[in-house]
Amino acid sequence: MTFTSLTAGTFQLAFDGQVTAAIAYNASAATVDAALELLDSIDGVTVSTSTSGNNRTYTVTFAGTHANTNVALLQAAVKTTGNGSHVRNMNFFYDDASRLNATSDPSAIYQ
Repeated sequence: MTFTSLTAGTFQLAFDGQVTAAIAYNASAATVDAALELLDSIDGVTVSTSTSGNNRTYTVTFAGTHANTNVALLQAAVKTTGNGSHVRNMNFFYDDASRLNATSDPSAIYQ
């Protein structure tokens, strides 16, 4: 997920019918990781983040029982309280057995 030029607001992530609490637009990778791992449907993820100016990208890699498996779509909803836009980018990474084991999102853009 990439958020572009946001200066305020929150987002929520949904996976397998469950939704995280609101997460600050500039949350650390550890905060996003903790929010996802509070969902009963997730027993392990690793989240990394990178920033460039006001642009922030999060990459989520599934672990635990979801490692090396095709997982349900991870969805994001953003609530901005100021100017800016968000870009939702997801790449899908597969293991040697063609099972999805990580995602990040290059083609879906919402502004």
